[in-house]
Amino acid sequence: MVGVSGSGKTTWVNSHKEYIVCSTDSILEQLAESMGISYTEAFNYIQNKKKFDYITTKFFEKIRECILSDKDFVIDRTHLKRNVRISLINELKTIAIENGKRLELFAGIF
Repeated sequence: MVGVSGSGKTTWVNSHKEYIVCSTDSILEQLAESMGISYTEAFNYIQNKKKFDYITTKFFEKIRECILSDKDFVIDRTHLKRNVRISLINELKTIAIENGKRLELFAGIF
């Protein structure tokens, strides 16, 4: 999905429970819960410790898991920059091709 913060991406996701959600925000929420801290504190922790690679790795692990198990999923991220969207699409295609999977992509713009 593509859209600025607050445009309704997560609201749409929350009303379409048939999809598995792949979101860096949900990974941060899980981290915050496991550490007993708020989302903001977890975000600051990740930022201060320069651990965004951890969040990105978990994000792609979840996407990979969905592709390999033929599950429908939605990516809930901002994706405002075209080059970032292209890079993500290419990564998804690579995961699918390397594993003999068929991938259909649809974009929701908010």
